[in-house]
Order: sequence, then structure tokens, then C-alpha cells
Amino acid sequence: MEAFEAAIRIDPQYAAAYCKRGAARHAKGDWQAAVGDFTEAIRIDPQDAQAYRGRALACQLQGLLDRARQSWDEVIRLKPQDVDAHLCRAIVHAGLRRPYRAIFDCDEALRLDPQCVAAYHVRGVAFMETGNLQKAVADLTVVIQRTPDDARAIKNRAVAYYRQGDHDSAIADYTQALRLSPDDVQSYKRRALAWYKRDSREYVETADRTRGPVKRIEIPQAAVQDLLDAIRLDPRDSETALLLGTMYLEAGNLSAAREALTESIRLNPKSGAAYMNRAAVSERMGRTEESRADWAAARELGMVTN
Repeated sequence: MEAFEAAIRIDPQYAAAYCKRGAARHAKGDWQAAVGDFTEAIRIDPQDAQAYRGRALACQLQGLLDRARQSWDEVIRLKPQDVDAHLCRAIVHAGLRRPYRAIFDCDEALRLDPQCVAAYHVRGVAFMETGNLQKAVADLTVVIQRTPDDARAIKNRAVAYYRQGDHDSAIADYTQALRLSPDDVQSYKRRALAWYKRDSREYVETADRTRGPVKRIEIPQAAVQDLLDAIRLDPRDSETALLLGTMYLEAGNLSAAREALTESIRLNPKSGAAYMNRAAVSERMGRTEESRADWAAARELGMVTN
């Protein structure tokens, strides 16, 4: 760092010194200062693609995605055959929720380098965002064939399968992801939903004198176990408790539902869905005042309009 600063003192127009100091600051995690150095290098030499690249990456790491996109535009203008620049701009477009632009850049990266596995991955996720699930699965399958231990690609393909309604394939992918990452809470939660969609069954409970026939959902034990495993791994995740409570509610296991929903509310007092579902539980348990209080809380949080 001192050598770069000395070089800048000797020659304040030495663009390469600013670029190297920017890279050093970037390596230390001082991204804001790095952006300043790369910007100064660009002011001195507007054709310095490396300075634009450094600034783009530093902006990206700060979440300044539109500024990063502008710098990647300049890298590509100066070096249109740069595969990494097209790929990085695709990632930025994906972050900006511009999936079609991300797909365009991935297409270009793959035209330049058909072996660019990362471009298949980014494009697969972008296809999923556009609703083109068939192409999403195809791209993510290429990634998995070339890098079989890529748990992230396997999980993303599982999401695409789930959205297609192919719950068997989703379960298989989440199972493989969990073999690779046994402590992945999200995979347990999502596999639970896939078990639920595939194996839950509706039935009519025997009528009683007051309510008549009541519809129930038989919840697959595998779904419940996955949620229990997720809670074991992360007891502070309010969403998992909400999912478990909702499943118990649909199964008619009211005491277990109430317990799980109460825990969800404790972890996240702003969860309107948890209040709404607990209100339904209390109502079915005959706890009228508690039900009214929870309905009021759900209404205040915007879950109920009347």
C-alpha cells in the first residue's frame, strides 16, 4: 500500500498506481475506498478496462448493483470478448430482477465459452424467474452433470421441479442436497413442502352432533420430521414453526398446532399469518376470547381486511 501511495505522490496522474491501490483496498474489504481509487484511475485513463472491472466488483460487493452494471457495460464495450464480464453483468441483472437481460448476457458468455458452467447456472435461475421451468431444469441439469457436488445447483433444480409439480424429482434433489449439506435448514423446509404436496390426503372426520362432518388433511410424517429437523438445526426460525403449526392445524392436531404457532409468534411477533392460524386453532378449541384477540392482531398486521 505504501509503495502505491508513494507512486501517486510522485505522479498524481499515474493511473496504474490508483488501480493497484484500489485492488489492495478491495482485498482488505475497504470497498468504498477501492471504488474511489478505481474511479480516479478511470478519470485519468477512460480506456482502462481493468479499472472499470475493479470498480464494478467493489460496487457489486456493496450492493450498488446499478453502478456495478454501468461499470460492467464499460468493460464489455472495451472488451466485448470478455466472458467473465458478460457473466458478472448477468449476475448483476439477476440481482436487479432483470432475468431476460441476465439470460442475454449468459447466452453471450456461452457463445464465447460453451464450457462456462457458471453461465448455465445463472441462466437456469433466470429462466426460473421468467417461468420457463423446462429450460431452467435443462440448464441446471447441465451444471449438475459437470459438477455433481454443487449443492446450490441441486437445490435450485429442486425449486424448478417443485414449481413444475414434479414433487418426486424435487424430493430426490433435496435429499441429494442434504447428503452434501446435512445442516441446510432451507432444504429440510422445502423438502417438507414437497412431501406435503405429494403425500397429504384429504379425508372426512366422523361427524359429531355439534359440527357435522369435518374435513381433515392427513399429513405425511416425513414432512413433519423434516420440519422438526429444521427446528433442531435452527430453533430461532419463526417460519419453520409457522409451517409446522399450519400442518398440524390442517391435520386437526390442535394442541400441537397451537404450541408451534405460539412459538412462531414468540420468535416473530409481526407474523400476521401465525396470528391468523392460531386464531383459527383457538376458535376450533372453543377459546373464543383468545381467538378474537388473535384475529385482531392479524387484522392489525394486514392479514385480515374485515
